[in-house]
Amino acid sequence: MTPDYSVCGDVHHLENLYRIWKSRIVGIWLSLVMGAVVIPNIMYYSEEYFDESIAGLEECSVVAFSTKGHMRNPQERQLTRKMIKYTVDHLHNLNAIVVYSVCGNENDIYKLFEYATLQGVSVIIPRNRLQVRNAGRCHRG
Repeated sequence: MTPDYSVCGDVHHLENLYRIWKSRIVGIWLSLVMGAVVIPNIMYYSEEYFDESIAGLEECSVVAFSTKGHMRNPQERQLTRKMIKYTVDHLHNLNAIVVYSVCGNENDIYKLFEYATLQGVSVIIPRNRLQVRNAGRCHRG
């Protein structure tokens, strides 16, 4: 099957690829030149290109996901769930996933990442101001 290199998500496929590889190059520079600990973010836009989304991360034990913008849309949630499974199944050294979330209900996030936890991968959701604000909104009704 020949991939369709047209628009995937909001931008052209080639722009998506450029953004993924640019983030890898910046991460390598931060690590090698600055001595920083880098947790690569899994960026994905189409199930057809999941392999490109994790290329270069084969030895990683920790990766990051952002669920911002993915929780309200059922198709985006499903794509995220599939990317989580793909990541867990293909990164054999994976021990933890750090999740940036602004969802006010952490249980929704843990449910989304259930496959990872069932495979023994820790899911870490650091608290942030937007998440706390949104949690307050959820409790008010």
